[in-house]
Amino acid sequence: MLLTALLPNPSCTSSMIIKHHIPFMVSSCSHLYQYAKISKKHLIRDINLLHAMGYLPFQVLDSVPVVGNRVFYLALIKWDDKAVPQRLTSMLKGIVSSNNIIYTSAVKRLEKQGLKSVQLAYNLGIKAKKPFVWVYVNQKIRPEKLYVWETGHQHFVFKSLVNTGIMDTTVFGDFYIYRRMKATEMRGYFPGSHQYYDDPDVPWVNYFYKGEAIHGYYRYVYGFPQSAGCVELPIHKAKALYPLLYRGALVSVSENRY
Repeated sequence: MLLTALLPNPSCTSSMIIKHHIPFMVSSCSHLYQYAKISKKHLIRDINLLHAMGYLPFQVLDSVPVVGNRVFYLALIKWDDKAVPQRLTSMLKGIVSSNNIIYTSAVKRLEKQGLKSVQLAYNLGIKAKKPFVWVYVNQKIRPEKLYVWETGHQHFVFKSLVNTGIMDTTVFGDFYIYRRMKATEMRGYFPGSHQYYDDPDVPWVNYFYKGEAIHGYYRYVYGFPQSAGCVELPIHKAKALYPLLYRGALVSVSENRY
C-alpha cells in the first residue's frame, strides 16, 4: 500500500491488550498509526487544525485520493499516544464524514468559544483549555464502572463505581456531552413502577443523550442498575469528575450484559 512507506518507522506494529476489561490498541512505536477513509479533502484540513488546537487526539499525516463508486481519501492517521482505546479507533472505521461522532464532538466543543469555523478559530489562535478525554461506562460487567481516558496518559485517569438504569433504560452507543450543570432538578416517572420522582438538587450533571446524564446521586451501594436511566456516581466522585469533562466530551456506553 502506498501510504505504508510514509510511516516514520515502517516496522511499527499494533496489537490489542485489555485494561480493566476494555480493549486498547497499542503500538510498538511511540505513537499508534491507523488508516482511515475520509470523505472530503477539506475535512482532512479541519481535522489537522482541530488537532493543532488540542481538540482532537490525532492528525492526518498524508492521504491519497481513491476513485471508485464514491471518491474518498485514504489517510494515514497518527494518534498522539501509543495506547488508545479500541472504541476510539473504531470511530474512524467506514468513511469518515463531518457527521462522524469524534469529529462532531470536537466541533461542538469549539462552538463553546462562539465560533463555528475551524479555520477562523485556528487563525485567531484558539486553544482547547482541557485535554481530550473519553468516558466509558461499562454496564456489561458487574459491578458497573465508569472510566476516563485522557490523551497523554497510558492509563485511566479516573475510575468510579456507577449505577445505570433499571430495565435496560440506559442507552448504549457513542455520544458527546451537550449540556453541563453543577446542579439541576430532575423529574419524571420511574421505569416499571411508574412512580413519580422529583429530585430538586441533583449535583454535577453532564447530559449526553436526551434526558440521560452522568451525575452524582446518593445511594447505599453502587455498581448495579438502580437509576431511571442516568449514570449515577457517588457525589464526591461526581464532583471530582466534573472538572475533567467539558461540553463535547465523548461518552461511550456499553451494551447491557443481558
